[in-house]
Amino acid sequence: DDTFIGWNEDTGIKRSINDTLQRAGISQKLNYRFYATEDNSIVGMVREGLGIALISTIPTIYTEGVVKIQISQPLFQRHLYMVWNKERFMSPAANSLRKYILSQ
Repeated sequence: DDTFIGWNEDTGIKRSINDTLQRAGISQKLNYRFYATEDNSIVGMVREGLGIALISTIPTIYTEGVVKIQISQPLFQRHLYMVWNKERFMSPAANSLRKYILSQ
C-alpha cells in the first residue's frame, strides 16, 4: 500500500478531500502516515520519498523533483474569497480588484 501524506484536520482542504473520498467510497482505504498544514511542506515530504499526496494548484509551490499530474475530472472545487479589514485604507489596486470581483 502506498503511504499518503495528508492535510492536518484543521485545514479546509482536508474536509473537502475527506468528504469527496467518502462519497467515492475510498476514504477509509488510504494509508495516511504524515500530515501537514502547508502545500510546500507536503510536496517536500513527497520529494523525500515519504509518500504521495493531493495538493492544490498554487503557482508558488516548489514542485521540482516530483511528478505532478492534474486530475482531469475533479470531484470538488475550492472557492476563493477576498477579505479585507473594512476599518483600514484600501489601496487603489486592491480597490480595483475588489470592484472587479464584485462585478463578476
